Amino acid sequence: MRLPEFGAGLWPRLESEGYAAVSEAFDREWSDAVREEVLQLHAAGLMPPSGNIVKATPAAAATATSTATSTAAGQVDAVVGIKVFKPNVYEVDLMLRGERNSEVKAETYMMSETLAELVDSKGRELLSALNAAAPPLKLSRLDQIKVQFNTGLGGCFPMHFDTTQEVSERHLTCVLYLNPDWSEESKGHIRLLPLPGAPVDVAPKHNLLVMFCSHRMLHWPRPSFKPRVVLSFWFATAGGQPFPVINRTALRLKYAAPTSVVAADKLALLALSPSASSNPSTSSSAAPSSTTTATSTSAAATSTSELDGVGVSSSNTISEAVLQKAMDVLSHSNLRRAAAKLVYAEMWAESVRLAFGSETQDDAVERSLVLHWREVEKIKTLFGPDLIRALHVLCAGGRSDPL
Repeated sequence: MRLPEFGAGLWPRLESEGYAAVSEAFDREWSDAVREEVLQLHAAGLMPPSGNIVKATPAAAATATSTATSTAAGQVDAVVGIKVFKPNVYEVDLMLRGERNSEVKAETYMMSETLAELVDSKGRELLSALNAAAPPLKLSRLDQIKVQFNTGLGGCFPMHFDTTQEVSERHLTCVLYLNPDWSEESKGHIRLLPLPGAPVDVAPKHNLLVMFCSHRMLHWPRPSFKPRVVLSFWFATAGGQPFPVINRTALRLKYAAPTSVVAADKLALLALSPSASSNPSTSSSAAPSSTTTATSTSAAATSTSELDGVGVSSSNTISEAVLQKAMDVLSHSNLRRAAAKLVYAEMWAESVRLAFGSETQDDAVERSLVLHWREVEKIKTLFGPDLIRALHVLCAGGRSDPL
């Protein structure tokens, strides 16, 4: 297994953008072998359907696997947990908590020599390479490895964060796509929602490694219309720096109301502008050649209108106090998740229906969405209209390309 060449630009990219994508990450012989082993595991029936427990409003007791309550603003809502499955998506965890998954059948490892070696030894080499390229991550171990097969009949996941800092040490998610025959018609992109920033779609091309923060990057693996193979890694940390790091100065210069932007600010903004240097290679934000740049799904991410000759949109300006509050929200773990659910409420609901919708699960899905919309209304009450508008501006209004 040839390790990826991450380059010195890996951490600056993760820190500023929240994600990085490395093309031709591993040698083709190794990645092709992994793909074949995943296909063999699926053909042998060793990859069960992918399932989740979703929160929903109560119905018949027989449909509930567990019960709980949720309290907000003095109101208590009854909540049940329901096991639902993603049609056409199959997966198996080969490693959990840094060791072989004891619940996986022995023949799974016997049939997948390359994957077994990754679990037993090669994964530690990848850990070392990542720590060398991005020391602020402070990765402590490879915690989990999962392989996944999507039959290509529209299977997908709902929008989600992989974990929270309160319940897991997982810090870095790495997703390796293994799809040599992928084309635009295949779809199956992963949508990354950096907060702040516009949504970004990354195509699941063969041997492409996508990396992002496990507890800060909202993402949506979208419907695939051609068989798709994925290998996912999760790395734990020992006090690593969360990312992306919100650049408050840049956001203030871009969005603060005109009365807050003084001459010195405008000069600084011009210095930050890509056009400030005629030689891209001299820019400190330039990505390494091995790191691909995904395409933003919103023109708002790359275009600005003029304010006194400086790239600030007068229609998107935000008062200093509200902008400060919005940046504080996006820097706070739980409030960030609430902001994500609010800004992307419609997209979130669509992703749930697409991921779990089927004749046998439609009732559970709709009950989960009743709870979703109740939560959205509570968040609206908590945040208020000025903060809500600011969050929409910072996240490009949640706009994205159509399915």
